[in-house]
Amino acid sequence: MQFIPTKEYKEISLQEGLNQLQLGNINKLYSDGLDTEEYIYFDNNKGFCYEDGCAIGDTFERTLHVLHSLKWCFSSKFYRKIK
Repeated sequence: MQFIPTKEYKEISLQEGLNQLQLGNINKLYSDGLDTEEYIYFDNNKGFCYEDGCAIGDTFERTLHVLHSLKWCFSSKFYRKIK
């Protein structure tokens, strides 16, 4: 089932979302390109990962490159949960 944002979520750009993950300001980045229970998070040892622990990229730049090469960021929106 695809993630559908509710009033609990605020849209955020991919770059800002990754930045906020890396800074520790948020702990999960959601997308309407993922399923409801899926998200991206930041691990200090592995870098940016999917919820299943699969690494996307070890640096901000590499992660952005991977997501751009998948064209995911051009067809999907990203969200953070409002605290």
